[in-house]
Amino acid sequence: MQVSAQTALEVSTLDGIGGVLADWMTATVPVAWAPDLSTLAAASVLGALYAGRYFGDDRITTQIYTLGTTTDFDALDHIATVTHALNAAIPAGQPPRAQLSVWREFEEATRTSRSAEADIYTQAVAEWSPTFGRDSVLFLADTSDLKSGATIASRDTARGWWVRELLARFVFVPAASGKDDEPPDVPADLPDEVARALHLHGRLARGGVVRAGTNASDAFADARQAWRGRGPLWAHAETNALKLAMIRAIAADPLEPIMRQDDADFGIRIVSRGIEALEALIAAR
Repeated sequence: MQVSAQTALEVSTLDGIGGVLADWMTATVPVAWAPDLSTLAAASVLGALYAGRYFGDDRITTQIYTLGTTTDFDALDHIATVTHALNAAIPAGQPPRAQLSVWREFEEATRTSRSAEADIYTQAVAEWSPTFGRDSVLFLADTSDLKSGATIASRDTARGWWVRELLARFVFVPAASGKDDEPPDVPADLPDEVARALHLHGRLARGGVVRAGTNASDAFADARQAWRGRGPLWAHAETNALKLAMIRAIAADPLEPIMRQDDADFGIRIVSRGIEALEALIAAR
C-alpha cells in the first residue's frame, strides 16, 4: 500500500501493464505524492486502451475519468507529459484514445468569458462523462483552480448543478506535494519495458466480460448501502468504483480477468476518499 500525506488514501498497486505504467510515472515524477496520481493516471490510460473490449456483468465498460489535484504545477506538467506520451503509444486499431486535459486550461476558459461558464461546464458533462463520453479522460487540476469550481458547485443555481454533476462523474484524487532536491527530467520516450508491455497487450488482450467474484460483489453491496442517500456527488460513485476495479482486474490478467475483493476495495476506497475530499472543499466555500 502507498499512502498520500494529504488524504491518508491507501492506494493498492496495479499489477501487470498497469503496474508498469504507474511505476514509471512514480519513478520519474519529481514529487513525493506520485503513487496516488500516477496510479490513477495509469488507470485512465488503460481505460482508453481497454474501452469497448471489456465490460462487467452489468455491461459497464472499462472507461475511466480521473481528476487529480496538487499545489505543484511541475507535478501536473510531468503527469500530463507522461500520459500524453502513453496515449500516443496506444497501438493503432485500439479503441478511442484518451483525451487528456489540464483543468487549469479549462478553468481559464471560464474566466475569459464568465457568461460562457455554464455552457463550458455543460459541454464537459456531455463530452467527458461516463454516460455520454466516448473516451477516457484525465483532468489535472491545481488546488486553487479546483476551489474555483467548488465555489460554483456550492451555489443553488443551474450553473452549480452542472459543476456538481461534472465532479460526480470523475474519480477525484487530491495529492500532497513535496519536491525532491534535484527532480529528474521528464522522460522524452517510453521506456523499453513500457513499449514491450503495450505491444504484448495488443497481442494478448482479447476482451470479454470481467467476472465479479463473490467477495467483490459483497464489497460493492456494502458500499452501495453506505453511499445511499449521501448526496449528488455520490450519484456515480458505484459506476466509477466498478470501472477502477475492472481495470485493476484486467491489468492483472487480460485473458481471464476476475474482479476480486482487492480490486473492489481499490475502487471503493479511492472513490470514497475522493468524494469526501470534494464535499469538504465545497462545504468550505
